[in-house]
Amino acid sequence: MPTRRSVRPLIAALCLALPTADALGQRRSCGAPSLAQVAARPGAFRFNMIRPGVYQAVSTGVPGPVTRPVVIVNDSDVVVIDPTASAAEACALIADIRTLTPKPIRTVINTHFHFDHSDGNEVFPADVEIIAHEYTRQMIASGASISGRSLEFIGSAINPVVASLMRQTDTVGNPARRDSLRQPAVKLQQMLAAIPQTVPTPPTKTVVHELNLVHSPRQIRLLHVGRGHTAGDLVVLLPSERILVTGDLLQSDIPYMGDGYFPEWIASLDSLKKLDFDIVLPGHQEPFTQRERIDFLQDYLRDLWSQASVLHSAGVSAADAAQRIDLRRHTPHFPSVAKVGVNPYATRRIWEILDGKQ
Repeated sequence: MPTRRSVRPLIAALCLALPTADALGQRRSCGAPSLAQVAARPGAFRFNMIRPGVYQAVSTGVPGPVTRPVVIVNDSDVVVIDPTASAAEACALIADIRTLTPKPIRTVINTHFHFDHSDGNEVFPADVEIIAHEYTRQMIASGASISGRSLEFIGSAINPVVASLMRQTDTVGNPARRDSLRQPAVKLQQMLAAIPQTVPTPPTKTVVHELNLVHSPRQIRLLHVGRGHTAGDLVVLLPSERILVTGDLLQSDIPYMGDGYFPEWIASLDSLKKLDFDIVLPGHQEPFTQRERIDFLQDYLRDLWSQASVLHSAGVSAADAAQRIDLRRHTPHFPSVAKVGVNPYATRRIWEILDGKQ
């Protein structure tokens, strides 16, 4: 997930839009009038081949670190990991996958419950199996993928970007340049507007610890190595290709931490070190090969937890702690850590854990 500040109207809309139990799992089709036009537009995603048959899908029209699905083309079918943040995006992804291969999508995997990794579930046909951790199923079924703290966070990240782009359009005389600024702003606004319209679609199959799939010619291992970014993170290991898909458990930048389990996250990252892989496909950034990035994130998490625990013991509020914690020594590995202070969603979550409210 991207980065911060605060937005209330989005949350109000989301609360009003929570689904009824009867609505859960009622999948829409990409042929629906509201979605068909989006699906017909080619080139919404470009596909970067990582290994033969394994692609990272990158949005071509939305700025910022939006989710990057992974597409695995097998002998007779296709597997999609993290099918984007909305029905419209997922329909565009499905249409673009057809430019890669005519083979049918048979399996969708959610690495966790956050909307940008699971809200696309609803447009896949009923014969497509959706797989996730049991906790992820519970959270999606409860409506948590389209409500709560992660949505407040994403709105607070996107709205300032939209406002900045719109301000720039007022100062640009060149019509083509104005359009180049307005179009991504409109797409971001559309992404936010689509969230309340989502019918959360829980997985049809769940994983507790491990699930091994065989989609000729490759083995696909789904692993829950422990709680971290959420309580239900899955990583996906392709042993033959030596690829590890990590969702938001491990990124090359600082992940969103508002639903995290900090000491356990450190231990879960230790478990990744035991796996055989050469390349990591994170949920939001370019692939990377440096295994030491696991150490960098563990070091950051330890430092954050240590400083936060001291401030909590001293009676400092989560909001004040967010402004006082100093993690600038991690800037060489995480350039986004440029000043004193941390994301307040992280300290709010740490205070919940320390107060026994997790």
